[in-house]
Amino acid sequence: MAYEQNLFTGFSNLIMLMSVSFLIFCLVILKNNIKTKSVIGNKVLAFLLLSIVLSEWISTLSSQVLDISQYSDWHLLLKLLLINIWLVFMLLYLELSDIKELLESYYKIGILLAIINLLIMYNGSFLFWNKIYIVRGASIFYDPNFFGAFNMFLLLYYILFKLNKSTKSFLVTGILILSLILTFSKASVAAFVISLFFYFFLKTTLLKKILAIVIFMVTSILVYFIFTKLDFFRFSMGFNNRDNMASFFLDKISESPLFGYGANDLKVHLLNNDLLNRSFHNYLLDTIFAYGFITGAIIVLVITCTFFILKKYDLKLAILFFALVLNANFISYSIGGFGAMSILLTLPVIYAIKIISLKDQIVIFIKEKK
Repeated sequence: MAYEQNLFTGFSNLIMLMSVSFLIFCLVILKNNIKTKSVIGNKVLAFLLLSIVLSEWISTLSSQVLDISQYSDWHLLLKLLLINIWLVFMLLYLELSDIKELLESYYKIGILLAIINLLIMYNGSFLFWNKIYIVRGASIFYDPNFFGAFNMFLLLYYILFKLNKSTKSFLVTGILILSLILTFSKASVAAFVISLFFYFFLKTTLLKKILAIVIFMVTSILVYFIFTKLDFFRFSMGFNNRDNMASFFLDKISESPLFGYGANDLKVHLLNNDLLNRSFHNYLLDTIFAYGFITGAIIVLVITCTFFILKKYDLKLAILFFALVLNANFISYSIGGFGAMSILLTLPVIYAIKIISLKDQIVIFIKEKK
């Protein structure tokens, strides 16, 4: 939550209001359809996910600068509570089929947003939306890097789950590829290429793996030199201050390694040290700085367990999760957060928690019959 809270305060309030409204809608309007809690298959992963919530609260309440008499601080606590309620709701009531439908809904809405992105880049505006940056596409998002991450998910999702030999399929693929390129987001393009390569690498024989590595390296070098010459992807900017922020992180976190500095203080520390950013643009660095290494370690465990569980039961979803995690550590969105990308990153974790073995399904079925 630290990134969303600090980088886009106005947007975070709006997103929070929409999330809470949707939660109330689910709990009140649809309560007749929510008859029983969903089965939690992997209790260890569920415990780790809830441990993130607990550790964030411990870190926040133990922060030396927390003052609940201040509006910003109790407002932060209220946001954190509402986010946690929303996360627990997803954990308890979402079924595997619900998560698949939500991912499909993301994809269907995303196709429209990709088309809008192309229209904005071509025409300069579309209805109420104008170009945010002169040469970078953001569709209706507030940041081309965030839309790049969203577009990356769309393209990878389409290739893994939807791609076929029809003309329509190639047309959709072309729209998504062009829309992704027009965001000029280095992280999103890199996450897409690496994840797609990783998918084919895991599915092929040893000889094909070696060939794939060679092709990947040659292609990457060619793409790098082409984009460097064009400079659309701003390679001339280097690390764009991320190296300085990483050095600042290493120096500062040693003063409060276990519990961090609190979600509200991230932007304060960065701006006060002339780093001209409100986030490290890295999910793990933001989290560890805000909540400490304990929370960071739990998150790494959750990510690792989720990937290997998904890899065993659903390789394509595991690759999607891998891509989302990879991209999150360049622009920062979070497991359990309340933005569009954060919810998208959280859904595969919930999916991994709900996956249970066939043997366990049979046992549950027999118990229900009794």
